[in-house]
Amino acid sequence: MNQLPPRACQWSRRVRLR
Repeated sequence: MNQLPPRACQWSRRVRLR
């Protein structure tokens, strides 16, 4: 599940903060 780029980590974090 860690195959996505580091950008996906930031996008997921922003969606969770929302």
